[in-house]
Amino acid sequence: MRNLEWFDGSPDKLEPGMFFQHKDYEGGFLIGHGDGFGWLTDFSRIVRWAWVIKPHELEWAADMAGKHAKGRPEQ
Repeated sequence: MRNLEWFDGSPDKLEPGMFFQHKDYEGGFLIGHGDGFGWLTDFSRIVRWAWVIKPHELEWAADMAGKHAKGRPEQ
C-alpha cells in the first residue's frame, strides 16, 4: 500500500479501517467490521500500523453505500 501514514509499534486497540504488520507473519492485516483477531493477544508483536480508512470515513462510506446500493427495494 502506498501513501499511508505509518505509526511504529502497536496501537492501543484494533479498529476497523486499520492495517497492521505483525512480526510473525509476512504481509499485513486489514481490520474490518466483525473481524476476529482474538488470536492477537500480544500487541507488542505488531511492528507498525496505519489507517487505510479512518472511522469517520468508514461510517460515511457505509452510509453512501446504503443510500446508493443497487437492488434496494425502492429501486
